[in-house]
Amino acid sequence: MAPGDQQWGMRRVDSIDELLEKFEHGNWSVRTGFLLGDLAFVEQVSGGNEWLTLCREEQGWRSFESISFCNMIENDGTDYCREYLSNLQPHVPEQQMDLGMNQ
Repeated sequence: MAPGDQQWGMRRVDSIDELLEKFEHGNWSVRTGFLLGDLAFVEQVSGGNEWLTLCREEQGWRSFESISFCNMIENDGTDYCREYLSNLQPHVPEQQMDLGMNQ
């Protein structure tokens, strides 16, 4: 398979905690992604921990950030990551934010 031919593999997660568990797992292949509300996180480099972050808008998906979540978790901790993700709250339905924050 040529480098640009990898399949997209998107999975829905139900909470911030579930999303962080996925990021902590690490070593995801390129184009693997997770959906949380109106946010999508897509691995940009196989095993590279560089997540393109997109939000769904009326016109479609818009990228707005590239995040190294494993580094953020390792350097700043999961509480910081929860707070960081909660600051993206306008893009995530409230009930999904609560699921991740109240566990």
